[in-house]
Amino acid sequence: MIEGKYIYGDLIIDQDNALLQYKDKIINITPTNNEILFLACLIKNVDKLVKYSEIAKEINLNSFNPHEKDMSRIDTSSVNKLKSNTMIFLKNNLPNYDENLENMIVSVRGIGYKITSPRL
Repeated sequence: MIEGKYIYGDLIIDQDNALLQYKDKIINITPTNNEILFLACLIKNVDKLVKYSEIAKEINLNSFNPHEKDMSRIDTSSVNKLKSNTMIFLKNNLPNYDENLENMIVSVRGIGYKITSPRL
């Protein structure tokens, strides 16, 4: 499980204190919320492609079967839905949501997601 503090530009996930901060807005979070775990997984792997199977394993998605030998069979729709839910979560909870957040997660079709270094 992902624990600790993750910083991506103006976005800070502080799982130890159950807080999410973007610029000057701070909200309380459930650190084990899948959307938060998804963001933390990508932030800790900034500039790296994270495959669907790696995301599923990292955050223990129901679609992840540790006994599955063919990792290509991981249900990618569950991870795609999680990405959509993450963006909805951010929009609904951060009144200062902007295009920096909207564009931070890049989809690599059929493989996974990546988050690139924030622009300064």
